[in-house]
Amino acid sequence: MFRNILTGIAVLALVANASAQTQTANFKKAATPEFAGVYRVDTGFVSSSPEMRMGPDVVYNNSIIGNYYTTPGAFQSYLDEGAFPDRGISGTEQVNGFEWLYCSGTPDAAGNSLNVTIVMYNEGVACDAPINWPNPDCGYMVSGLPGDIGANGLSCWQVWLDFSGGYECTLQTEDAGVTDRQFNWSVVYEDDATGPFLTRGGYRTEDFFVWDDTLAGAIVGCYWFGGVPFASFGVKLYGMSNDTNAYYSSAPGAADTVDFTSTEIKAGSQGTWAVTNPTGNNYSLVATMAAGEISVLGGTLLIDYPNFLPPTPLAMGSAGSLTTNLPALPPHLYTQAIEHTGNLSAATVAGFSNGLHHMN
Repeated sequence: MFRNILTGIAVLALVANASAQTQTANFKKAATPEFAGVYRVDTGFVSSSPEMRMGPDVVYNNSIIGNYYTTPGAFQSYLDEGAFPDRGISGTEQVNGFEWLYCSGTPDAAGNSLNVTIVMYNEGVACDAPINWPNPDCGYMVSGLPGDIGANGLSCWQVWLDFSGGYECTLQTEDAGVTDRQFNWSVVYEDDATGPFLTRGGYRTEDFFVWDDTLAGAIVGCYWFGGVPFASFGVKLYGMSNDTNAYYSSAPGAADTVDFTSTEIKAGSQGTWAVTNPTGNNYSLVATMAAGEISVLGGTLLIDYPNFLPPTPLAMGSAGSLTTNLPALPPHLYTQAIEHTGNLSAATVAGFSNGLHHMN
């Protein structure tokens, strides 16, 4: 089916062979994207306005929208690229959300017939296969997406994909051990009438993409669209705060129910920790200098119990939020929120959050 890309309404002359040279690809007029909803890896589609677990930071933004889209063909992958600037000391960004745009001409009255696979590679090569190709560093199968629900020939969509809750993708920043490192990402569509929206604006996104034929297991070549529109695709990546990573129990218990995040936690600044799904019970924050994993009371303590750093535990109230001026901090700080009824004690514990690793 990959020949379809060469027979569209705006085909330009091909540049000869070799993936190191760019070859031209087709594009088509798009429609205005509609919001399709939020897809969570752990639960599937949820309401259009759930509690926001993605972020709190936007770590990559290639979403200056144009008026065109393209169709790779069934099980064809267009690998786009970008980079994360080095904004801290960790050398990584933990991606927990993926805001993505696509268009489809596949008739879909029920609005749930499309299936795709999203892949991300930690390190790309300009105009060629990523370093780890064809084995991505992160991959997500997403089902039940809408196609052309009005049977008008085309529908375009914006989808939020929520990777939080243990499905985050940790990628390295541009100079973390390899100068000018770029990442790659792609969406593999299972039909031949659906494909990415053309956009621009992402940090170090180039005016080309790499075509990966996943059916043949081969890189077809390096392509672009002839200059305008630019050869990049609509996505916005969300991530944890600078130098902060979420971590989770290896064997979650029934009481591991609390979602926990923070702003940047740096000595001499003001920081905020917050529970994103408070229930009305009380919450307390605990902090240690090392991670741990102890199954207890139906959940998991993810800090170095009982070696709490003073003055923790700190009350977070029923809102599950704490903002404070930060003193001198150790190079590695590990925090967790504990849900409880009444004052904090073993008898009142009702839930445990994920852990947060802060680097200074």
